[in-house]
Amino acid sequence: MTVHPLRSVLEVAEEELRHDVPGAATGLDFWGQASSEEARLQWLEKYALVLERALAAAEFVPLPMPDARCPPDGELLLAWAMHRTGAPLAVFPQCAKVENGVTRLGSAGSSTTCTVYRGPLRLEGFVRCTGTVVVLGDLTVDGRLTDGWSSDSALVVVGNETARVLVAAGDHIVTGNLTAEVLHVASEESSVVCGGALNASCLISEHWSAGEGHSFVVRPEELTALLERLEPRPETKVELDTLLDGLARGTWRLR
Repeated sequence: MTVHPLRSVLEVAEEELRHDVPGAATGLDFWGQASSEEARLQWLEKYALVLERALAAAEFVPLPMPDARCPPDGELLLAWAMHRTGAPLAVFPQCAKVENGVTRLGSAGSSTTCTVYRGPLRLEGFVRCTGTVVVLGDLTVDGRLTDGWSSDSALVVVGNETARVLVAAGDHIVTGNLTAEVLHVASEESSVVCGGALNASCLISEHWSAGEGHSFVVRPEELTALLERLEPRPETKVELDTLLDGLARGTWRLR
């Protein structure tokens, strides 16, 4: 097999993530579970081609990723290699889009790309990811953060992550501490990998349902526990999504 000259850069970056970046080795566990050493080397070759494209650009451009790249540990490796080699990184707010009050991180309209941001990032309001988003540094969202869906987006934070409301619907890797007032795991297909401490004041999880038109449902006891902690207490029935939005805006708070 032909060896791409940048593969050695990725191998050095992988060693650093495993041994020198606190918590990062946890996020690379999936990477280490390749079906064989040959498969692992083939993936390294694919990511070397992406790194080559990143280094050739004068400024950051969204990076098309190889197929079947879930979970996003390969993007973690790619981002760290970009950091080591001085490849251009995405910056906020230039590399973001705001529409209808929602800040969208990542490549607008494309779910098959990776966008690597220079952190730290501190954002307010409602934030969503498109494609795979990597933040090299801490990420703080004073509001609601949704990492997307497992079929089209993911989030990697090389640092600590803090959000008032975190909706984890896709694949989510944080090398440091993950802190959320409310953590909503939106499906059984979601994965949350944390290299540091996971701190959530309230956890809401969804599970498969056989009911027609209801792929995922919240366990009643979890929703009841959330309602009992809300201040002020809603006077009428409120849907979960409305509750999460209200908590993100500060309409309600948890006691």
